[in-house]
Amino acid sequence: MSESIGKVLFILFFLQQSAEAMMRFMPTDQLVATSEYIVVARVQTVSDTGKSIRWGAGVGRVIKNELQVIELIKGALSPEKPFILNTLKFDGWMEDNVELPSKGSNVLLFFTRDEKGELKPVNGIQGVWYMKNGEFTRIGHGTTLKQIREMVQNQQDACTSRAFTSLLDSAEMQTQSSY
Repeated sequence: MSESIGKVLFILFFLQQSAEAMMRFMPTDQLVATSEYIVVARVQTVSDTGKSIRWGAGVGRVIKNELQVIELIKGALSPEKPFILNTLKFDGWMEDNVELPSKGSNVLLFFTRDEKGELKPVNGIQGVWYMKNGEFTRIGHGTTLKQIREMVQNQQDACTSRAFTSLLDSAEMQTQSSY
């Protein structure tokens, strides 16, 4: 009996350790709030840059993805000019690696700029939602574009509401009076 309990505890401990290594997804409203840009884009070109980066035990080739804005939901990107989002390609499978769909596919991207000014998906793979026939097929499945647009609008409305502006004004007055 005690041997069985020991085995069960060992398995539970192992499963807990494995679960800790998995990426943690943030709630969608937090993903929306954290994103500097949210766009529906079409993958125009995908090309290997010839550069590689060591990532853990593996080596990934840097892939240049050129995308065209179809719909700008949040942020300010030029819809006329394509933008670049670099990803990594590994031989074999790499957990939580950001990959874009193939050329001609549409994707919803939640991203921001890193310290170098390069665009990066927010929270890694969670910032890339594959689309097929206007619906999300992987991450985001069950959510609609309309819901994302409403979240963005509600967050913008909350930031410009009279109560929020009043709160900012009082915080500014408190900061000025503490000098």
